[in-house]
Amino acid sequence: MTPTKEAAFLRRVTEKMKDQIEILSPYLGSAKPITYRCKQCDEIKTIPRAGELVRKKKSSNACKKCFLKKLNAGRSEKAKENILNKLNEFKTLKILGMHKKEGNDQRWVVSLCCLECRYHWDVVGSNITRYTNRWKGCPDCWIKNTERIRKSKELLIKARIDRVQKAKEDFMNYMQSRTDVKMLGEYVHKKSTTEFQCRECKHIWPTTPFHIQNSESGCPLCSWGYTEAKRTYVESVMEIHGNDITVIDEYINSKTKIRHSCNRCKNSFEAAPNHIRKGSGCPHCHISKGEERIRRFLEANGVMFIREWKDHNCVHYKTLPMDFYLPKYNIVIEFQGVQHKKFTPRFHKTINDLVNQQKRDQLKRTYCKRNKIKLVEVWFNEMEKIEAILENELSFTVQKTG
Repeated sequence: MTPTKEAAFLRRVTEKMKDQIEILSPYLGSAKPITYRCKQCDEIKTIPRAGELVRKKKSSNACKKCFLKKLNAGRSEKAKENILNKLNEFKTLKILGMHKKEGNDQRWVVSLCCLECRYHWDVVGSNITRYTNRWKGCPDCWIKNTERIRKSKELLIKARIDRVQKAKEDFMNYMQSRTDVKMLGEYVHKKSTTEFQCRECKHIWPTTPFHIQNSESGCPLCSWGYTEAKRTYVESVMEIHGNDITVIDEYINSKTKIRHSCNRCKNSFEAAPNHIRKGSGCPHCHISKGEERIRRFLEANGVMFIREWKDHNCVHYKTLPMDFYLPKYNIVIEFQGVQHKKFTPRFHKTINDLVNQQKRDQLKRTYCKRNKIKLVEVWFNEMEKIEAILENELSFTVQKTG
């Protein structure tokens, strides 16, 4: 290697490394090995490529040992600063001194004194900064505070138990004065639901002791509200239906079905009170004029029949009902109104409704034919011939009644 290139290399090394190293071996080229010595730690090192010392991206720290020492020193000072900042938050602690651990573990150790209890102890600095929200300061004071908190919790629990027990005794004394209600369930606390029973009607319902005592409430069935609702329902039935419908069963609520009696046809039926209030009446009377004439004819001649008879094998989305079924004769009678023949706005919203109506009629015809049931269809334009048609189809003599 020429002296000029070697001199240029040494000049560049001096500028790059700031005279931190000394070249010991001759420069043979940038791709050849070279040996140097660190002037700070006297460590001798050989690298495989001399050009690594002067390349642009190379840092000025040629000695790794010195670089790490410098880096660790900076980190150590930063850690010390963080420890002191954290300890400044604890006004009752006094710093007696700081030192590093011996050996490879170079963490800071802080000697502390508690100004309240005069307790002395050493703590590793990283434990203070790492557990920011968990480090509690003086361990002696923390143990005492924990014990005090535990005792406070025990006192609070005991006080609550005493309050619940006293509330229970007060409620039991109150229940002795109630002659209309008795408690069947177990008392837990005043806002815990348990069962009570009415001494008059024996009705059992769930509620809270707080509601019984503070509201002085009683049996919901015997209360004024229930009695008033029952009386109001009977009056509303009279107002809407007059003397046509009589309420038989006891009123429970607006959605529970109860028995009613029809004063026109003398039949009883079950219906929800809210349906009756909305105008619904007797299902036996709520039929067409044609069906009514068929019913009267059958009853007058002593023919047993079933209204709205259904068989689960005759289905179109749901089971299709037959107007009348005569089990003795195995005959089905269907009265076909005008809506079965042509579009009628009263019964159909669209033409599809008429198509579906006729489809259901055809399903009934197919069902009766397949099951060998005689189907008698009476059409709306045969209203005046109903009796004659039935008499002819049933093939028996109508007994005249006076």
